Amino acid sequence: AACGEMPPPEPLLKDMKKAGVAALRAFPQEHRYRLDGMSFPELFPLMARRHVPLLAKENLFLLKELLEDCPELKVVAMNQGPHSLDRHLWPLMDAFPNLYVETSCFLVEGLIESACERYGHGRLLFGTGFPDNASGGSLLRLAQADIGDKARAAIAGGNLQRMLDEVDL
Repeated sequence: AACGEMPPPEPLLKDMKKAGVAALRAFPQEHRYRLDGMSFPELFPLMARRHVPLLAKENLFLLKELLEDCPELKVVAMNQGPHSLDRHLWPLMDAFPNLYVETSCFLVEGLIESACERYGHGRLLFGTGFPDNASGGSLLRLAQADIGDKARAAIAGGNLQRMLDEVDL
């Protein structure tokens, strides 16, 4: 946004509505920009007011800055890697109720169950991390998680659908 490569926020959302787009994705490390309120001072607050989720492929340490700048923005942490994140993720989820996580990082036994027990199933969205990761491990973890069919269905697609249904473009 700072370099003028994106349209202003209001026209962008109008274009999204015309194209049937209800969420935005961000890849700040790959494209070398900061994902924070200083770089997107108008877009992120507008997205928050319109309930447009941001699917962000960014490490949790840097996502914390965005969440501090715009805590009302729904942020889905994507592609966090196949390791236990709970030491950093749980405090962030405690502090920021609009932080959601896709499940490709929940390959460690019991993490899906722990997240559901601690936060309910509503803040988890199924994800595989593809093309960076193979999809089988994520699918197996969700299929074998001891969480019940209602929670599994919500994580598998219901939570994302609910988020998209809330978008007001």
